[in-house]
Amino acid sequence: MEDIDLNISNGTCYFAAGAQAADGFIPCGNAALEGYAKSCCYVGDKCLSSQACFNTKFTITYLVGCTDPTYGSPECPGKGPYTGQQLVGLTRCDPDVTEWAGCKDDEGRTKPEPRHDNCTCEGQSPLFDGGAKLEDIAFLPLSAGGKMSWFPGPLILI
Repeated sequence: MEDIDLNISNGTCYFAAGAQAADGFIPCGNAALEGYAKSCCYVGDKCLSSQACFNTKFTITYLVGCTDPTYGSPECPGKGPYTGQQLVGLTRCDPDVTEWAGCKDDEGRTKPEPRHDNCTCEGQSPLFDGGAKLEDIAFLPLSAGGKMSWFPGPLILI
């Protein structure tokens, strides 16, 4: 059996069941480890808890998908009514700042872009309760197969 390097980003990302994500979305870990799907984010972005991602250039938090082609793994982010979107922008809800809601966007959007001002929680059901601040897990490399940079702290399998 071949040794699997857990520090590289490896695998194919899906934004919905059977729907492969666009180039540039890579796993938050090595999907070669059998039985463990990984959430996905854009190259160079930060992988967060709750299968979320953060883009430092545009300061946006978002969801993409996972390495499970059936999209049935718990590592695949729930997108609620936005399953047709590759990338779902997120906004934190007030007054319960632990809840996060999604943002309707162009279904053709294939990479992080500046935040939309019309993204609010008003009239929406939250997608998840992730705490007031999502935990930093790792920075992704600039291409698939590159080494990830892990944040210090307890090991969280993503």
